[in-house]
Amino acid sequence: MTARVYAACLVALCACRDRGPQSKEQRAGDAIARVTKIEQDLVHVRELEFRDPVPAAYQTTADFRAFVHGAVDKNRAKVAAHAEALERLGLLVDGGDRALLQSVVDGTTFE
Repeated sequence: MTARVYAACLVALCACRDRGPQSKEQRAGDAIARVTKIEQDLVHVRELEFRDPVPAAYQTTADFRAFVHGAVDKNRAKVAAHAEALERLGLLVDGGDRALLQSVVDGTTFE
C-alpha cells in the first residue's frame, strides 16, 4: 500500500482515540491537527524525510470505505502475484494466511 493509504488509516485510528464528549467531526478535526506531529515523529523514527506533506482531511465512513476498497482493487493483481510466489515457495501456512490473501484477491470478506 502507498504512504497515502497508511496516512489515511493513521488519521482514522487517531480519530477513534479518546471518545470524550466531542462530536465525531470535532474528534476528526483534532486528529487532523495531530497529523503534523505524527509526521514529525515518523521522520524521527524512520530517519527519512517525507517527499511530500501527508494530506489529511475529514472523510465520512462511506468515503473512507470507498477509499480503502479502491486501494485494495488497485493492488489486487500485485497481491495475487505475491500470494502465488509465497505459495510456490512454501511460505504460506494452511489456514489463515492463505484464506486472507485469497479473500483480497477474490474481493471477498475474510472471516
